[in-house]
Amino acid sequence: MRIARAFVWIYPAFVLAIGLGFLVWSYFQAADADAYRNASQCGSTVTPSCYETFAGIITSVHVSQTRSGERDDIDIKTETAGNLTATLEPSASAAPYVRTGANVSVKRYRGQVTLVTVDGYGVASTANPDAAQSDTSRYGWLFTGLGAVSAGYIFYSRRRRNRRAAWDETGPIAASAPQQGILPSGTLGWSVRPTPRFSSLGRYAFGVVALVFLTLRALLDPARTAWALAIDSTVVFLAVAALLLFYRNARVFADRERVAKVNLLGRTKSLPVHDVQRAERYSVANRYGAVKHLVFVGPDGRKAFEVSGIAWDFDRLDDLCREAGVKLGGSYDDLVGAFKLNSRVPGTTTWSRQLLLGFGFIVALILFVVLLVGPTQR
Repeated sequence: MRIARAFVWIYPAFVLAIGLGFLVWSYFQAADADAYRNASQCGSTVTPSCYETFAGIITSVHVSQTRSGERDDIDIKTETAGNLTATLEPSASAAPYVRTGANVSVKRYRGQVTLVTVDGYGVASTANPDAAQSDTSRYGWLFTGLGAVSAGYIFYSRRRRNRRAAWDETGPIAASAPQQGILPSGTLGWSVRPTPRFSSLGRYAFGVVALVFLTLRALLDPARTAWALAIDSTVVFLAVAALLLFYRNARVFADRERVAKVNLLGRTKSLPVHDVQRAERYSVANRYGAVKHLVFVGPDGRKAFEVSGIAWDFDRLDDLCREAGVKLGGSYDDLVGAFKLNSRVPGTTTWSRQLLLGFGFIVALILFVVLLVGPTQR
């Protein structure tokens, strides 16, 4: 149990470490870029805080293509500094002018060529601190925020769970009998539907913001804007559509004869009450605390259908089971590992479902990687 409690802190600690690493990297990049921009031309003495300039001629050019565009490895012959080498990253408009025999002006800073001016075009090299400065600070703040929110939510969830446990011990709230109503089957019974909560809405909004931040670099790059917009729009549209269908269609209802669950697509799965062995209760630990599960076990001892997630009121679901005559088993205080669900109730997880989820994750990961490492436009 102690290991499980400690394990939930690995995620926020890891994310915080990534965020702090990005921030430290961004700080040193910014410091180097500021020092480069504020450097003055060297006089008789060369120091790390000044730069040198030389006139020369390009003697050779080797052109290669990377995901960020063209990269030119050049050799430059100068009268005062001898032969110099540099790796340039020219824009599409400047690339034709980087050629053998071209007269150039070279800027050298701390022993490395940082800028080559050819035919009026200033082309930065890969050693240029100003050009090499990236937007890692944005990713640093994003991951730091994710880690802080994750850690804060763990504190909040545990405090709320402890307060509720103390209240249950000292003065449990009397469960009022649920009101009967007309069910989709046309009979009189009890029904429970998911309800949006502030915590769940906050997660959805945070997910959208995180998606935009992670793809912001691609969104601002003209070469990848269309793909980034398409992927972001598709993800948000599918998520919103699934949520709307879930809150509109999903429900659990029961009468004296049958108990049933309607999924987000409006499909109903029902079971006669006398065939329900029990409604098994437990929780699955995650990095934010624990997710409650209520599994209706069929006559064969396997899962018939399941209810889980923060959108459900499990107190009302328990009351529904009591009124319908469904035996309740287990407790929401029982923590079950994600890989041991079938040992609690057989049939809770299936290979087909795991393969489908794994395939979907791989496809999403490939699309995201292609988007981030795809061709850029300088």
